[in-house]
Amino acid sequence: ALPISYGDAWDVMGAEGDTPITSQPIGDFGALQKARAGWLTSYLPISKPGVYQLAQLEQASTLPQALVIQTAGFQYWVDHREPVGNDAYLAQSLSTLTGEVTTGFEVHRVTGDPLAAPATTLTPDYLIPRGKQNLYFTPPGSTLTVPGVLALTALARTAGTMTIRFRWLDRTQ
Repeated sequence: ALPISYGDAWDVMGAEGDTPITSQPIGDFGALQKARAGWLTSYLPISKPGVYQLAQLEQASTLPQALVIQTAGFQYWVDHREPVGNDAYLAQSLSTLTGEVTTGFEVHRVTGDPLAAPATTLTPDYLIPRGKQNLYFTPPGSTLTVPGVLALTALARTAGTMTIRFRWLDRTQ
């Protein structure tokens, strides 16, 4: 399975080209886009293995709304969506892909440090799939693995909060 760029079906930036604009759900921005715009300040850079809690992306929280993992080659942004606010349409979605995204977390990969880049610099990010079935969300009981780099396991989802275990697979980290 390959990562996809600008194809996040539930992100405002991932609108499908063949869907008339009037029928396309708007959706919320992703964590990286919100952080670049200054709308998201509750993100947590993590480098140590452990268990972390992740608040929903759509509403302000004292918990982080994104986990940020820096590796030698990429930066990974982990976020969790709930069917509220701009993402309320996810509650009525008939699509398996978008309808189940609220059960887990999603991971975007970007080159370098996009928050250090000038705001005018376009920094494409790629939605990372879990497994070979091109599932772009990770529900409780499942693990997203970037071979030789890291693993993220969804432990639980309770009241809009995801509990995630992070571990390095690269022994040099």
